[in-house]
Amino acid sequence: MRRSMPHRIWVGLVPTLLLAACGHDLFEGTQRTIEVDDVEELYAAVADADHEGFVIQLAQGRYVLTARAPDQSERPHGGMLRLRTGMKLVGAERRRDGDGDGIPDHLGAGPNPVFAEAGTETVIDGYQISPPVLPVPDCSGTGPSFADPVVQLAPNTALRGLTILGGPNLAVGEGAEQYRPGTSLETVVESTVIQGGPLVMTFGNTGCSARSQQSTLTVTGSVFYGASGVALSVVNYQTGGGAGGAPKVTATIRESLFFGNGTGLAIRGGSSGTRNGVATVYVDDTRFDDNGSHLLVMGGFGNSTTIATAGNQANVVVTDAYFGRYTGSRGIQIYGGATPTGIAGTDRKHGQCEPALAAAREGTRRHGGDLGHRSRRR
Repeated sequence: MRRSMPHRIWVGLVPTLLLAACGHDLFEGTQRTIEVDDVEELYAAVADADHEGFVIQLAQGRYVLTARAPDQSERPHGGMLRLRTGMKLVGAERRRDGDGDGIPDHLGAGPNPVFAEAGTETVIDGYQISPPVLPVPDCSGTGPSFADPVVQLAPNTALRGLTILGGPNLAVGEGAEQYRPGTSLETVVESTVIQGGPLVMTFGNTGCSARSQQSTLTVTGSVFYGASGVALSVVNYQTGGGAGGAPKVTATIRESLFFGNGTGLAIRGGSSGTRNGVATVYVDDTRFDDNGSHLLVMGGFGNSTTIATAGNQANVVVTDAYFGRYTGSRGIQIYGGATPTGIAGTDRKHGQCEPALAAAREGTRRHGGDLGHRSRRR
């Protein structure tokens, strides 16, 4: 919403800002677009219920999220951004790919990672907010509580050409109170740099209302860094074992970078009270570097006080992943079922992992240089 035209809305083709050669279907065709120049315009654009299906085009700049508006009134949801169905956040950032591997180049010297060309930086800064902590109940109505993300996803949402800084918060995720409960998620992340801690991004089917969801994530040309825990968690979580419960989550990750995290990518078929959950993840031409561990795969993890985690599956295909330096004891970890210390009553036999990843791990070989290991399965 440019100042000269406070409600400027236009219809046209979304500009191509990607390093990747082609975009996703969510960005193709004619789009309704609203332009924003500052954080107040961004808040207003996202909050408007009439903006479902809109592209929110962010001008170059820094959008610092705050818990209070300029008049000192409290913002809804602690100042986080809750996207609406079909909403796409598109920034102005451009990437470089000097070696042609499709992965964004690191452009800056010093401790702060720089992946945007000078003059195109479009940063959503969540350091100053504290998103609400909400319960995630299973079908019995009980469950733990977690903090919501800085940017909450909704069905058919997308991020492109941005840097999102979660600071001490989860940067991007589905959230505890979903925008359209029971509706499967389809999310696209393209040419986006995301930082957070202890988690950078979560994606999956969460809570009882998601027990039959089949959700899909596509990541291309993006960067995940800075998590003390997990950079990207793909999981069916706390969905319960009610009738019709068989949640599925599928993620495809291409030409992206995971670095400086406790764990780069974690995949769980089901966690803490999910039955018949399936997680399928395809990783292609993606680099994992300087993580405590690069890849953690579990069929089932944790348990519920009401149901066992029987029947969980984590189906993973690693087609072309580059595993670089890491400081942890293991770069790739695969478990059928596991439990954290302190959770009583968990059956460690629950859950299974399909053999595709195990075969890929057995085929891991030295690749040379800083890449360390390369795992290939065609």
